[in-house]
Amino acid sequence: NDVRGYLLTGDPDFVKSYDANNSQINVEFAQLKTLAQNNREQAIRVDALNQAKNTWLEHAKTMISHRSKDIQVNGDWIRMGKTLMDDIRAKFEKFTDIEVAQRDTRLYRIRHMKMVLAYAGGALVILLSLAVAHQVRKQMMALAASYRTALDTIKQRHAALARSEADLEEQKEWLRVTLTSIGDGVIVTDASGRVVLMNHESERLTGWTNVEALHQPLSAVFRIVDEKTRVAAEDL
Repeated sequence: NDVRGYLLTGDPDFVKSYDANNSQINVEFAQLKTLAQNNREQAIRVDALNQAKNTWLEHAKTMISHRSKDIQVNGDWIRMGKTLMDDIRAKFEKFTDIEVAQRDTRLYRIRHMKMVLAYAGGALVILLSLAVAHQVRKQMMALAASYRTALDTIKQRHAALARSEADLEEQKEWLRVTLTSIGDGVIVTDASGRVVLMNHESERLTGWTNVEALHQPLSAVFRIVDEKTRVAAEDL
C-alpha cells in the first residue's frame, strides 16, 4: 500500500512508512524461520517465502526509484508487482494452512493424551481400590480366623475347667461317702482348724450334727480330757 501510494502521489512519507515496515518484516521473517527450523518442509516454505519477498522488494525498490526520478512506470511493471505480491500471499496462505493443520493435529493429540491419561488414572484408581479392598478383606479374614481360634481356645479351656470342677466334685463326694462310711469317728477340718465334715460316728460321740459343727472351731466341737484326771488335754 505504501508503494502504491507513493507511485500515485509521490509523497515521500509513503517511502518512510515503507522503509519502517520493511525493517519490521525482515525481523518477523527471521523469527518465522527460527520457529519453523524444526520442521524441514515448513523451513523450506519459509525460505521460498523469503525469496519471494526479496524479489518483490527489489521490484518495489526499482519502481520507487523510477518514481523518484519521474520515470514513467508502465502497466507491465505494476502488473508484475501484483503478480509477485499474489505469489507471496499464496505461499504465505499455504504456509499458514499447514501450520493451522499441524496445530489442530497437536491439539487433537493433546486432547487424546489427556483422555488416555484420564482413563488410565481412573483405571489405576479402580485397581488401587480393588487392591486395598482385597488387602482389607484378607486382613479381616485373618482377624476372623484369629478370633475363631481364640474363641475355640476359650471354649476348650472352659470345658476343661468344667471337667476339672466336675472331677473335683466327684472326688469330694467320694471322699464324703468314704468318710461317712468309716466305723470310727472322723472329723475333717480346714487349714484354720474349723470343721468342714463329720461322719455319723463323730456326730454320735460329740453330740454335734454335721450341720451344727460346720465351720465351728474343732476345740468347741471335740473336747479331749484325760481319762483318769478328767482334765482337758492340750488342744491339737
